[in-house]
Amino acid sequence: MDVLQERAIERGTHLNIVEVLAAVHGLDIKPAEHFQRQNASLAIRLAETVLTRLGVAAADDCCEFDRLPALFGQGLENLDWKGRCQTLVTGQQHWYLDGAHTHESLEVACSWFGRVSGTKNLPRELIFNQQHSSRDPIALLRTVHRIIYTKLGVVFQYAVFCANNTYTDQSCNLEVDYSQCPS
Repeated sequence: MDVLQERAIERGTHLNIVEVLAAVHGLDIKPAEHFQRQNASLAIRLAETVLTRLGVAAADDCCEFDRLPALFGQGLENLDWKGRCQTLVTGQQHWYLDGAHTHESLEVACSWFGRVSGTKNLPRELIFNQQHSSRDPIALLRTVHRIIYTKLGVVFQYAVFCANNTYTDQSCNLEVDYSQCPS
């Protein structure tokens, strides 16, 4: 926050902190998670700013803390953010998908998974895809271990580790030593 405030001063602009709007609590937002209500509130304020600058709506006519235009609410409820706290059911199998790629987003995803996957003693498998070589996969897996295993007590029976490798000549090769991962 300090860096953001310094940058705003440097740029000669005002930094606005967006709080979760009361109006989004009554909406059927997917995923129905706190972070998505924060994202929705930010999207509302950004849309409000753009509309005001375009002369489409005055700021005080658009979005109040506890009231939204109907089209804003409809748009947020119709949004389907695939791959973020998403559950797919295929027959007897339940797939819990999340594209988390930072420690913070992994903490949210792991907490969500622990909450929605239930406490039944069912086999659980982790598929961990390393998409960027610039991110430390071991540190990310430690975050998963800390939340899933240590905090929630969930045990995976199997784990599959993979990296994106789109080059047939192996010119883009992510070699990661997963043996350092917590067991």
